[in-house]
Amino acid sequence: MKSVFNVLNFKRKEDGSPNTQGDQSSAGRATEPPLSGVTDAKRCAEWLQSLPRTNTQQVTQAIAALLETLDGAALFPLQNLEILETLRHTLVYAQDENATKYRFKPLPFGVPERAMFEHVTGLWQMMHQAYANALHAAADAACETHPHFALICQRAISYTTLSMREYVLARQQIPRMLWNQLHTYFEIAFASNIGETRVRDSEAASAPHSSCNEAYLQALLFELSQPYSLKSRDSQLAFVFAGKWAKKVELVPHFLGEETGEPGLHVNLASDRGAQRKVDRKDGQILRLNRSALSKYLRKRMMLIEEGTETGDAELDDMPKSVALDMLSMLHRNWCESSNERSYQRRPGVSVVDLCSGFEAMHYFVSGNAFVQPKHVRQYSHKDHDEMHTFRSMVSPPQKELGGTNIGLYTESWSVLDQAPTGFRLERRGHGARFSQHQLTAVRPKDAPNYLLCEVCWLMETDDGAVHMGLQALPGVPHALAIRAGGPKSSVHEAYTRAFIMPSNPTIGTVSSLVLPSGWYQSDRVVEIFSEGHATVRLVELLERGVDYDRASFELLNAG
Repeated sequence: MKSVFNVLNFKRKEDGSPNTQGDQSSAGRATEPPLSGVTDAKRCAEWLQSLPRTNTQQVTQAIAALLETLDGAALFPLQNLEILETLRHTLVYAQDENATKYRFKPLPFGVPERAMFEHVTGLWQMMHQAYANALHAAADAACETHPHFALICQRAISYTTLSMREYVLARQQIPRMLWNQLHTYFEIAFASNIGETRVRDSEAASAPHSSCNEAYLQALLFELSQPYSLKSRDSQLAFVFAGKWAKKVELVPHFLGEETGEPGLHVNLASDRGAQRKVDRKDGQILRLNRSALSKYLRKRMMLIEEGTETGDAELDDMPKSVALDMLSMLHRNWCESSNERSYQRRPGVSVVDLCSGFEAMHYFVSGNAFVQPKHVRQYSHKDHDEMHTFRSMVSPPQKELGGTNIGLYTESWSVLDQAPTGFRLERRGHGARFSQHQLTAVRPKDAPNYLLCEVCWLMETDDGAVHMGLQALPGVPHALAIRAGGPKSSVHEAYTRAFIMPSNPTIGTVSSLVLPSGWYQSDRVVEIFSEGHATVRLVELLERGVDYDRASFELLNAG
């Protein structure tokens, strides 16, 4: 274990910052005045009040400019610390508002999303660095901020955790540099024996107090919750719950070969990754996460919800019962159980798949035909007849791609990283279409006869610009058809739209279903379908809903 001063000196050299372990009179003092006369907490509060709160980007740009000048401002360490503390509440609000411009947006980002993402994460890193600089000064027992060493260290860890959260909510891979940073500053807390020291933190999930341990464990637990696969609201709740319940986890020094009697989960402070189930390095301080109290706490909450009793947790009590139970069950599985064993093993992929999205392209490549309205719907112009003559006949798979390109439809080639009977993990490098979580795609492995419909269950952009995507296949081989509203009020001349029918499979307990464009499902809605003939069906139950599709079971009313 490196000593606190060794760690601080190492980080100081990395950052290129001057050594602040001199006497208190020189620590933090330089020759430049801070921005706008912000020399203490009172003036900082007045300055914040003068900023246009309705323009959060302007607010954060102003705070970034202030932080730049504070780094070399002629301020005593305590003045600097009080200014940083005053900025925190306004900054959290403004950053969250700015982050809505890129969180959970399609990948890869466009220029505006990328610029805002870099602005937000850059500002969190500026706050981390400001507190890191303050920590160097506070390490000196003679410094006036030394009594606040635990608070400053907690802030340095907390702002690293907030940076990591933004990478996840933006569906970006967490840089290894951030893991190194998180472990380094927690190592300072651990070596200083201040990890469990409670400090005031009105912005923490565990407000009004938090600790270095809790800020650190929030990052570890959030990553363990598999947040890239969660829906937007669930992902943000997982971060909140990770912070609120981090105090239920104990960090215990672990020695190689030690038997703990419980499924292992460890973190190596010399690594560039989060908590792991296997210890794969012998160097560095290794800590075991004792989650027995957390497991007991989560199971108790689940029991209370099953009984219809309030848990005392506002977020949980505001959820529908089934949603709260699903959330707690998922967190318990990811945090407290031995591993997420699959009923089958994925196998490494060595091939590529053809992939497309959008109902127009998916319908074309699944069916092999250009979509045209049935004859009884409307009169065709000469141009329509020409298009029908060109595209109507069935074509072989290689001809589909060529014909699709001619009418503006195409597939992309994605590399298969691994695959299983019900899904794929894919990678694309280079330019291509943008994709969203829970979007519908059509996928065909090379040399396979049919396309499968798959939902994007998770996606992530890596630090080298590749897009990774996990797909879950809808059960069965789809058949393309046309649909339109049915019932007595429908018009015989109403146009059809594209849809798919999925077959039933009693072996795995699935029923026949229709895959419809988003918004089409209404309970008991009557729909007319057309393929080789006519049929009228009633929609019964919504089985799945993605960002661009509904999948519903149905019952047959009549067939023509």
